Amino acid sequence: MNPKRAGRQKMMSYSLAGLILSNPIATKAASENGGYFLDKGKQEMTTNREERQVLKLIDEKPVSQAISAVAWSPDGNFVVASGSSTLHVTVWDARSLSVARVLDQGFGGDGGSNVAFSPNGRFLASGLSTVNLWDPVSGKLIKALVAPHVTPGIPQEIGVRSLAFSPDSKLIVVAYDGKKRIVIAYRVDDGKILWTYEPRRVIGIPLMTTPIAFSTDGKQLVFGTGERGGPEVNLKRLSRVLFLNAESGALIRSIDDIHVMNPTTLAISPNGRWVATATSTGVNDQTSNMKTKQVVTVDNQDPVRIWDMDTGKLFRDLPVLSRVWSLAFSYDGKTLFGAKSDIQSHMTLAVWDIESGRMVQEIRSNPGPMGLAVSPDGKRLAAASQSKLVVYEIAASR
Repeated sequence: MNPKRAGRQKMMSYSLAGLILSNPIATKAASENGGYFLDKGKQEMTTNREERQVLKLIDEKPVSQAISAVAWSPDGNFVVASGSSTLHVTVWDARSLSVARVLDQGFGGDGGSNVAFSPNGRFLASGLSTVNLWDPVSGKLIKALVAPHVTPGIPQEIGVRSLAFSPDSKLIVVAYDGKKRIVIAYRVDDGKILWTYEPRRVIGIPLMTTPIAFSTDGKQLVFGTGERGGPEVNLKRLSRVLFLNAESGALIRSIDDIHVMNPTTLAISPNGRWVATATSTGVNDQTSNMKTKQVVTVDNQDPVRIWDMDTGKLFRDLPVLSRVWSLAFSYDGKTLFGAKSDIQSHMTLAVWDIESGRMVQEIRSNPGPMGLAVSPDGKRLAAASQSKLVVYEIAASR
């Protein structure tokens, strides 16, 4: 399904000296919110003059191996983080931020959003190529889930792009990257595979480029994909949000053309009303058609976008000028947090007010966060910031 958006969303400028794609919405949104990018000299945490401070630093802890994914236990007692290639999963006591235990994943691979607690608190899942289910209290390995295309212990082009438990804790769904791009749903109790899904090609090889997430009612599985055409059709790109039936794995529908480049992340609001997406904003990409000698330039100025989960229509644009790595909604759904890339100012953590569509706070963090997670009580935000774990206090909404 390609939602009918207002004409402004499809406004793209084309120049056939080399086709240039741009989205003027983002430029307009940024200029209207002029001043939300702060002076380079300001330190740590600064807010807009007009807005309040939403996040306040509590503490940060250095790590020995880079982390990019983070999750809270359902009771809020533990924070866990891991990296895209590290074999270690570190579990912290959430109150003291002391290390409770370090888990060894055993087999290498390449991970993305690859740590999660089951909602009932019985399991902690992690994975790089195989997926391990741990007892979160004792740290004991309960079982390992091995996909049919994975051979443990042998170097392979395989990675766990993302994993997520269903709201009833009965399923764990894993998105695998590498030579085989596939989504597999396992039954938690016995590890049995219930269904698989491989994204179908529309214009090019589909890449799964965002975390996977269950809808709040557990009936749908949501994730983003990106495609680009081959040498004869490389003027085209397709970025989508796919909705699968969580029980069968069947494709229900999609929201198409959500960004001019691949989506990089997504998040679902706690009330299940919205799905937020982001992309590699600020990136300029050039390709050429070898057959026609045509040069194609894509200038990505897309904002963060919030979509209506039921209708697929665009609800809100949120201004940003750089790539966004991770998104997380506040507990009340009124605020969106974003981990973004800004190598010049290092303002790498953004806070948007959803009702107004304004960026109300930016936080300086270097290195910047790659993964974000809001605590179950909605009072803290954890950030996997590569060489450190950072925890912020979230101010109560007005």
